[in-house]
Amino acid sequence: MAYLNITEPGICADCRGPLPVPRHGRRMRCFECARNAGRPLAREKFSFEKFADDWNAGMPTEEIATKYGVCTATIYKATKAAGTSRKRGPMQSPDAESRARQMIDAYTAGLSLEKIGEIHGVTRERVRQIISKRGVTRFDGGPSIRAEAKKATRAFRIAANRDERSMRVYGCLYAGLEALLGKGVQPTSNKATKAYVHQKRNSAKRGIKFSLTFPQWWAVWQKSGKWEQRGRGQGYVMARTGDVGSYSVGNVYICTQSQNSKDSFIKTPASVRALKAKLNPNSKTRLGNGRGWTYQARCKARPYQVMVGKDRIGNFATEQEARSAYVEECNRRQLELKSRLRNTTNPAPLGATSENKKFTGTTEAVAHEL
Repeated sequence: MAYLNITEPGICADCRGPLPVPRHGRRMRCFECARNAGRPLAREKFSFEKFADDWNAGMPTEEIATKYGVCTATIYKATKAAGTSRKRGPMQSPDAESRARQMIDAYTAGLSLEKIGEIHGVTRERVRQIISKRGVTRFDGGPSIRAEAKKATRAFRIAANRDERSMRVYGCLYAGLEALLGKGVQPTSNKATKAYVHQKRNSAKRGIKFSLTFPQWWAVWQKSGKWEQRGRGQGYVMARTGDVGSYSVGNVYICTQSQNSKDSFIKTPASVRALKAKLNPNSKTRLGNGRGWTYQARCKARPYQVMVGKDRIGNFATEQEARSAYVEECNRRQLELKSRLRNTTNPAPLGATSENKKFTGTTEAVAHEL
């Protein structure tokens, strides 16, 4: 009769409550009493009233269990026996709120959930639960904040490098270039900036000082209205007044290429042109201005070859010997050209020898050789 179902109602031997029908023949207790048979009930060993204040204040279950020396299952059973819901709102205790605020501040500052959990002695999941209850998502801090800060730092570094290069090359910030040429201008591919850099480099090669910034240079072109016709040949160029001085504000104007050539060779005196050629450190048309030798790796004993014009002087073992030979040959040729110039200026008397006659020529040709 151990498994006989009894259909008559009865009373629980423990709680004296009604028994379910049908019921087991040996079951003289209700379901709750039978489940707790052989062990003390949670409501007898640990009543909910002992920790009701901590529970309602929002203290975590683990902290309550540690405080009273029991396991978390005992606390859940006591709350169930008392009819209290396990779902609670945010922690209301001052310490819990302060800790939650510290977690949120640390997370929005860029710390990860793992690092915050190590600081407060909880898991990363517990940290996520605490901050999510207060409306903080993964986009409000942690890796997102670090990524945004890294992105902002990179953008600032790029802008600083761009402004530094713009000041060094164009004499103004990148914002100044955008104001003149349009938003998002690319200086390396823009027609105006490329023309400015090209003229600036050519001026340095000619030994002429270039003091114009890009805004000043661009203002001169815009004022002339000839920017679209700029170019060599029949186009317009930027010239200096009297072809002297530096490229600076007040000393430049826009004219045609032919007019610039006339101003350079007709209006400029010959003495000024000669002085300009002499003072030009980058000129390679005068004897003695070059290095004077060329290194030839295939010549092991004498790798330094000296050439003056199209004439080969010889090969030398050291750089000093090659340089000395080059300077000596240049000086000899310059003396020869000067003597030819004197003979041309002062013609030889009647009966001059054929050796003197071979140096005769026009003054312009000799000057050109000089």
